[in-house]
Amino acid sequence: MSNQVASRLVHEGELDEFLGGLVVETLHAGEPLRRNAVVAAENPAFVHRLSLALEDPNFVAAVIPVDASVIPGNVVAGDYINITMGLGRGVGESGYEAPSATGGLSGSVQGGGALTVTDTTDDSVIAGLPEIKTPLDKIVLAHVQVLEVSRERVSNPNYGLSAAEDPTSLEPAYLEGDVQGVTLLVPKGAEELLFFAVDNGTLHMTIVPHSAVMAGAEPSAGITWEDVVRFIQEERAGALEGADEGASDE
Repeated sequence: MSNQVASRLVHEGELDEFLGGLVVETLHAGEPLRRNAVVAAENPAFVHRLSLALEDPNFVAAVIPVDASVIPGNVVAGDYINITMGLGRGVGESGYEAPSATGGLSGSVQGGGALTVTDTTDDSVIAGLPEIKTPLDKIVLAHVQVLEVSRERVSNPNYGLSAAEDPTSLEPAYLEGDVQGVTLLVPKGAEELLFFAVDNGTLHMTIVPHSAVMAGAEPSAGITWEDVVRFIQEERAGALEGADEGASDE
């Protein structure tokens, strides 16, 4: 038996790793056990069959197209990220009515948990808040786990040359290029919110330290055009006040 064929089969010393796994391909009595026929934690096929790898029914795997302007280029599977949605001026304003300040529904996604919708008719959490208008930016999903990173495949210019000079060279035919997409573990209740952000706004993703993930996420207030104007006004007022005090001391 060739080494290539043997590498696709489960050997006697590996049986314990596959016991309790899920059979996903037809097996016939007496035939060798193929690795790809059984999904188990130690089987490489396990990570490629996400629908079987997902254990929590409240989560789904979502593929999001990205590039280097959206997410750090050194992101890897296992990282946790925050996803910020940006909506430009005019997005959603046509025919849009702001929620009533005396009641309605409010939603939030915190700490990678499910989207929580709360009836605020009796005890409104938005009472007294001004109407929100675009443009705005808001963290819509916090502490989301990266399951897989897809990268561009770039031809290795040294592949043919190195093989000609040294037949044992291990130079790969392709090199990994820029990030093109990420597969994320997303709460099932938040997938529509995520794809709304993809289809209607701009996305930015930041890598979160694992220590912050362990501490838990806190809700963000987001930022609007009015917030930016107020910030500039306060900074300007403070700078001018300091300049006036300096002039009076002279």
